[in-house]
Amino acid sequence: MVQGQINLVNCLTKQAAFQPLPVDIHLKADEACVILIRKQDCLPYLSDYAGWLSEDESAAIKQFMKWDDQTTKIIGRGLLKAVLSKLSGLPMQALVIDRTSFGKPILMNQLTTPIHFNLSDSADYILLGFATEPIGVDIEAINNHSDIADIVQSHFANDEQLQMQTAVDPQAFFYEIWTRKEAVLKANGIGLIDDLPSLLVTNGQHVLPTDFGPTNQYWTIQSFKVEETAMAAIAVSQRIKQIYFFDYLATNPLEL
Repeated sequence: MVQGQINLVNCLTKQAAFQPLPVDIHLKADEACVILIRKQDCLPYLSDYAGWLSEDESAAIKQFMKWDDQTTKIIGRGLLKAVLSKLSGLPMQALVIDRTSFGKPILMNQLTTPIHFNLSDSADYILLGFATEPIGVDIEAINNHSDIADIVQSHFANDEQLQMQTAVDPQAFFYEIWTRKEAVLKANGIGLIDDLPSLLVTNGQHVLPTDFGPTNQYWTIQSFKVEETAMAAIAVSQRIKQIYFFDYLATNPLEL
């Protein structure tokens, strides 16, 4: 990774300091990176991203009924492939995505170190995560859902419910916990489950029972806001020592 680009989440403000995505991007064995994409800024370059997709990928995206959903998938999938190409040194058409025993996508391609990755999108943003260890990311637009109380009662642990009752900003706390749960489950590749109350994610460092993944390894979870309109979280193995935060600038997308 380019020196001078290290920006961990500020744990006091819970804001991530995003730096411009460097052209020469790569990962060491103990590093992860998160890339923030603003969908609106990318729309003028939609044809570029669409050109990076295979016929099968394009056909799958066309199954989405809404044009907004299609554009989100084109941007996210196209840039995911572009960054994987950059990190692996392989052309996009040569990328072969395998899956773990839990069905989570991973780039092997006979690489010395496989590349783990994850993608999430919200109303205005796309978040990409890459690491040499399992990684999960989630981003959610902050808004006033009428069913927040029901979600908390059915999916939050007792300790999480008590902390929400005393939180200075209960809405922000809700999104922090929800994105953490999603991120750590996505890192394991098992998706949402019914037993979410047993997944306590308030203290930032966790051991998941074997029911939640292939191993009971330790996980580090970082939460951060994105421009006050979205909450996001990243979950990585504790073997990851540095997390970098990058801002994708759509004004020159072909430099990836």
